[in-house]
Amino acid sequence: MDKLITVGTYSDYFSANTMLQVLQESGIQARLLNENSGTMLPSMAVGGIKLQVLEGDEATAREIISRLESEADDAQQSDAF
Repeated sequence: MDKLITVGTYSDYFSANTMLQVLQESGIQARLLNENSGTMLPSMAVGGIKLQVLEGDEATAREIISRLESEADDAQQSDAF
């Protein structure tokens, strides 16, 4: 049985949940750890909201996350903002 691996840590629920949905839509089983502690008072999410996937999906999940974060960085640096 695969163990759960943390592939991302987020300080707010919106970012964590958005990435969770992207991974799930890509066919990767994922879950959030500490999500409830970050919804009412984000500062209470000690250590952040963790995005976890099965060990066998880690490489694919990290690739997707990296690509999306790179695209977001590029968009912020463009004239779009």
